[in-house]
Amino acid sequence: MTLSISPSKIQAADCPFYFFSQYQKGDVSIQDDALTPVNLLFGRMAHLVVEKYVNFLIGHKLPSDIDVFNQIFRACWDTNFYIPESRHDELQEMLLLFAEGFAIEPGKVWGAEIAIALDRDLNRVDWDDPKKWLRVKLDRVDIHAEHSTAVITDYKTAFYIPPVSELSKGLQGTIYPFALHQLNKLIQHFQVVFHYIRWNKKQTVNFHVQGSVPLTEDSILFEPDKIEAKLRNFTERMEKKIADSSSEWPAITGALCPICRYECPLIEKGITPLKELLQAVECAMQIEALGDKLKKLKESLKAYTKATESEVETNAGIWGWNASETIRGLKQDKLAAYALERGIDLNLLLSVDQDKIKELSEDDIKKEIIAMGKTSVSTRFGFKKTEGEEDDEKK
Repeated sequence: MTLSISPSKIQAADCPFYFFSQYQKGDVSIQDDALTPVNLLFGRMAHLVVEKYVNFLIGHKLPSDIDVFNQIFRACWDTNFYIPESRHDELQEMLLLFAEGFAIEPGKVWGAEIAIALDRDLNRVDWDDPKKWLRVKLDRVDIHAEHSTAVITDYKTAFYIPPVSELSKGLQGTIYPFALHQLNKLIQHFQVVFHYIRWNKKQTVNFHVQGSVPLTEDSILFEPDKIEAKLRNFTERMEKKIADSSSEWPAITGALCPICRYECPLIEKGITPLKELLQAVECAMQIEALGDKLKKLKESLKAYTKATESEVETNAGIWGWNASETIRGLKQDKLAAYALERGIDLNLLLSVDQDKIKELSEDDIKKEIIAMGKTSVSTRFGFKKTEGEEDDEKK
């Protein structure tokens, strides 16, 4: 059994049942249809629009052209069958936000949607060659020959933005530069840019080949031999499992559940992964109800321990009152002057309030202060009240 691998296949293996259903059964279509999750359709439509737009700019040697972008979006939307019409404006606004701040250097862009297929000997072959082993598609590659640098851009339509630390350890953070490195060993630096279209924000992971001088302080050593070994080990494990007719392919809950289109065997065991919007709404409403109940329970317990002057011990710990001290009245200027006088590291005593920095009226000063640090982009899961709704405590 000869197995070809790709980032999507490696991710699919997190749930053996999903991997088997998607890639091994053979009778299951993986083409877009009415069962394809909308977020996947969103992503594919966005990639199609951006690919056509970048290729147009490259072909006409233009940095940007918003009118052409709008024309491309309309033409691509006309090919849509499965994204609901009610989501048209959302997709258009998301892509327009991206396009308005997007520009390329035509002389630097190598191409968009670059398909790379390698055989077991790491030679490049055609995408559908029977000898193919590793296949990746790079959304966009820019080459800066003067710095021996390749910038690989991966467009994302997700709401969630992982921190750089997570991206640097992730599969795409290493497999993309690995594939490109096989085509051009002269490249000494790789910048993998994850461009989150919905927010128009970027996260960049920097790599440098051993022996080269890092371009940035946070550059990570690029070790193609280790990446290759991991890919070959994964391939061997999966080939062995596929070849064994007695192998089991159990379902495992995880990140793939919301986009899985297959009838999950976990449902028979009473485990129902969230896969549909109505399920997610019900889950969110339960969180709200339980949160309100939890708040009231804490208030009741707080009142009981206060009135009875007692503690309540459980298996997990003790609920009650504990003495605490809060230092007030310290002024940063006096504390800073004292620290400088005594040779104390200011970083040990002072913290920076980012909200206060953002409130500064002088844009130049604000930019200079922000430039002293590193700006990282992230997203946080939480609850945002609908406009006009009051907090529970204010009702």
